[in-house]
Amino acid sequence: MKKSIVLLVFLALTSTMIIGCSSATIPSSVTESTTEVTTTENTVESAKAEHYAKAEELSKAGKYEEAIDEYKKAEDYSDSKDKIFSIYRSQGEKALSAEKFEEAIDLYKKASEYKDTSDEISGVYYIQGEKALSAGEYDKAISCFKNAGAYKDATTKLSEIAYTQAEEALKAKDNKTAAKYFADAGNYKDALDRAHSIYYSLGAAASKKKDYDEAIECFTNAGDYKDSKNQVQLARYNKAKVLISKKQYEDAARELKNAGDYAAAVKLLDTTITALITGKDYENAEKMAEYSDPATVTELKSYINGRQAYNNGDYINAIFAFEKSKDIKDTALYINACNYNLGLNAIKDKDYSLALSYFNKSGNYKNSKVLINVCEAEIAISAEKWSNAVNYYNKVPKNLKVNGINIQSRKAFISRIAAFEKIKGSYSARSNLMKTTQVWRENTRYKDYWYSKELLSVHTLSLDYSVNPNGTINLTGIVTYYHYTNYSTLSALVQGQFDTKYFELKNLKSIPANAVIGNHLRLKYKKGKFAVVYYEKDEYSQYFYNIYQTTINYKKNK
Repeated sequence: MKKSIVLLVFLALTSTMIIGCSSATIPSSVTESTTEVTTTENTVESAKAEHYAKAEELSKAGKYEEAIDEYKKAEDYSDSKDKIFSIYRSQGEKALSAEKFEEAIDLYKKASEYKDTSDEISGVYYIQGEKALSAGEYDKAISCFKNAGAYKDATTKLSEIAYTQAEEALKAKDNKTAAKYFADAGNYKDALDRAHSIYYSLGAAASKKKDYDEAIECFTNAGDYKDSKNQVQLARYNKAKVLISKKQYEDAARELKNAGDYAAAVKLLDTTITALITGKDYENAEKMAEYSDPATVTELKSYINGRQAYNNGDYINAIFAFEKSKDIKDTALYINACNYNLGLNAIKDKDYSLALSYFNKSGNYKNSKVLINVCEAEIAISAEKWSNAVNYYNKVPKNLKVNGINIQSRKAFISRIAAFEKIKGSYSARSNLMKTTQVWRENTRYKDYWYSKELLSVHTLSLDYSVNPNGTINLTGIVTYYHYTNYSTLSALVQGQFDTKYFELKNLKSIPANAVIGNHLRLKYKKGKFAVVYYEKDEYSQYFYNIYQTTINYKKNK
């Protein structure tokens, strides 16, 4: 081909030169180059032809290896590649005829570099397998039939061998091996049924011996035979119980999960996780939770985290975790418990408003409702709303003990305040007596007096109180009263005056029964009733002295 192209180019150039200029001559360099290319190609082709001819001679002489080498050197000359293929194939056939199987396979594989010889190779393996089978060499036969692939009935041959091996194993009472071979035989005859039956029996025996790994393997291999699937679940369940007893919780959980919908396994997983949580083994509880129902595993892990935080007193994070697991078990109860404990901590810190907010969120947990009253009472005390505090503390049991608060002493304090709260207000006279008496010194039994019981509206009393930091109470008041200031033998000449007095009684723990509130003036209290008594004695003369006395009994204004 190349010689032809060179020749055409040369002729074209020659023609162009002749037409373009009849007197022109061809350059010597073009003539030399063209001649050189043509000579080289002729040399190469000549060499290939020589190798091909030599290969033909060698092949006829039966020197095939040397012939193949020469054909390869001839490259694409003529049908060199077909010749190589033919030699390899014919040599392979000869090796096969001589039952030199490995050699035949090797030759066919070499021939396959030129054309497909897969059938020939499979055929050799098949024949080799039949020969091994006849000799009872099962392993070799199996290997050969496997290599034969789909050639003829090679797969059936494999099943036949497995079936034969199974029966031989049965005779030797090696049931597990027999079951394996029957399984390998597949759909050949009754192989699968027999495999499943044997595996089932082996599984039952293993279960009885508590060899649960062996039981799981055998029952699994038994397929759908009888209740094999249920037996697999039962074996996994029993294995899990053993693992739990050894505290191998994650392995146990894996077995329980693999037991599928086996009710006892599901229950055991749940109860074990619960037991771990109760035992505060949160790490293993969370590991087991990974194998629980995928639909709830996230919630369950949050619940476990919540329980761990709760146990550590981290109630804020516990609530955060429990909020993500509201559909699990007693989550709502634990949220209430967290709020309750946060409330107790707030009481300890005397932050009663914060405590109140937590107790309001803790539902009916323990005595939350009672502690709401405690907080309300303390808030009222802080605001000096004593009557409100009294009302709230009256709802609290006397023997209650709370962080930072001695309820009994607190109630005693409030009771004191309650008494003062009760007397706080304005009073008017319900009765009064103004009296002046002259007494003879020589004989004090000799007295002369004037008095008036006329009820005076000016007789008023006003009371209030305040609480000191130490818990004592200051009682303050204003009293207006009338009293006589002289004595006369005629009542019309008796003189008197109105006085108003502001007083303060400090650091009281209770309402005093009799207290001085001014010069000659006392405040008296008995059974919820007040009286003011003015009492003054003068030195009228060396023979007589005068006593000026006013007693006012009060009623509280509504």
